[in-house]
Amino acid sequence: MAPTQGVTARSRRTFVTRWLSAPPSTRLRRTRAPQLVGVVANAGIYPMKPFLGTTPAEWREILGVNVEGVAATLRAALPGLLTAKFGRIVVISSGTVWLGVPNMVAYVSSKMALVGMVRSLAAELAGTGITVHAVTPGLTRTEGSWRVRSRSSST
Repeated sequence: MAPTQGVTARSRRTFVTRWLSAPPSTRLRRTRAPQLVGVVANAGIYPMKPFLGTTPAEWREILGVNVEGVAATLRAALPGLLTAKFGRIVVISSGTVWLGVPNMVAYVSSKMALVGMVRSLAAELAGTGITVHAVTPGLTRTEGSWRVRSRSSST
């Protein structure tokens, strides 16, 4: 918790694959906060595979985590935000949606789906006091992104 000008912020790390399989009442209880004013939804898995080498099961898993995980998070948070008539929603997408990255078609598709989700949800919530934004960051040097960079430069 970090108090800033009388406001206390709390964060919770949740693994969406486990969270999605939990009963809905449990999911809501885990994410509901008495004075929720915002949510940052950030989920992502990114196996590097050619489009034709990505199985239907892998495609569903990527979309399940990257898109459904974010949607489930927002569905859990929205009732509290709507009750408060105020809130900020930030969804982390990816800068790859503007680049076209080889061997990551499923990942990039899932992250572009988030851009569409954000734009539509922002329009749906207009006038409620809740704003919805997408952030599309570039690569940050992590072990996973370094693998992406190395594989992309060798193709």
